[in-house]
Amino acid sequence: MDNAPHPFYHPTSIAIIDDNADFLTNFSLQLDENLAYTLHPSPIAALEFLNNIKPSNNISQQLISTHTDFIEDQFVDNVVVLRTSGIISELSNAQRFRENSVVIVDYDMPQMNGIEFCKLLNNYNMKKILLTGVADEKVAVQAFNEGVIDKFIKKSDMDAVDHINDYIANFQQSYFKLKTGLIKNTLNTELYGFMVQPAFISMFNQIIKQHNVIEYYLTNTPAGYLMITADDAVLHLIVQSDLELKSHAEIVSDQGGPDELIRQLRARQCITNFWSSGGYYSTDIDNWQEYVFSATPLASIPRFYYTLVESPPYYRELLSNVYTFDAYLHSLDEQQLTTPYRS
Repeated sequence: MDNAPHPFYHPTSIAIIDDNADFLTNFSLQLDENLAYTLHPSPIAALEFLNNIKPSNNISQQLISTHTDFIEDQFVDNVVVLRTSGIISELSNAQRFRENSVVIVDYDMPQMNGIEFCKLLNNYNMKKILLTGVADEKVAVQAFNEGVIDKFIKKSDMDAVDHINDYIANFQQSYFKLKTGLIKNTLNTELYGFMVQPAFISMFNQIIKQHNVIEYYLTNTPAGYLMITADDAVLHLIVQSDLELKSHAEIVSDQGGPDELIRQLRARQCITNFWSSGGYYSTDIDNWQEYVFSATPLASIPRFYYTLVESPPYYRELLSNVYTFDAYLHSLDEQQLTTPYRS
């Protein structure tokens, strides 16, 4: 599932370290305006700040457990169990945006140079970009070859900021590839097999770009992704297999449900999510049309279908008190440059 979307993704923070406060301010103004960043004129204070950030909840440890099947005290098999329903709980983690995925640090500083700084960081998943002068290129190349830094760029480069914006975007993706790798490798391939389909990956990326999605979280019952856009709109991408739609049609038929609903399901024209009755049709449901969404087929084998639900009512309560990325950006804007926060 290497090319599949991450099980979840959200914005992270970028730390920028340079002893020249004026450079920090001017440089930060040229970065992507949607980035969350902290500015640090003191490498020693920055090191203390970054190394003392409490690590975000290790969601892999929370969701993955080992279940042991045994017969008459003889251990037979160890089964890794992933509770995918808990992935969406990361939304309640108010500290999620404070995670630092990338550090941008100047090489030439009086208290310690940028390479020394990078060696002392205790977050090994964090990607490191070194800013250098012309005379520093040799030591930067050596540090890159030794794995101390991940990129280096000359301050004098006319396109330095453009390159760094691209590096940050790529490094944030790499950060989540490491962070969610265990979860992705443990996913039930029958339920989440759509994730590896090229047609799904293409469609998923189009939705991310078209709707300016900045956060997404894998869901179950039904399987798909809960997405949050830059303006805090909520979308739910639901994906179901041909077999699931057939099964839903049989459930509705067995309960004497509406003929039109059965017809639409059998024709693969709709996807249902009866959230008020555990995801499946119930005779207690009056307005079944409220739980039905138009299905679009994916060009995949096996065949999958998807729908994009805007402002899903079944997630309204969950999202009512969620700390948003926009609120986090505003909180950073209120801080002073003299503190390790965005100015």
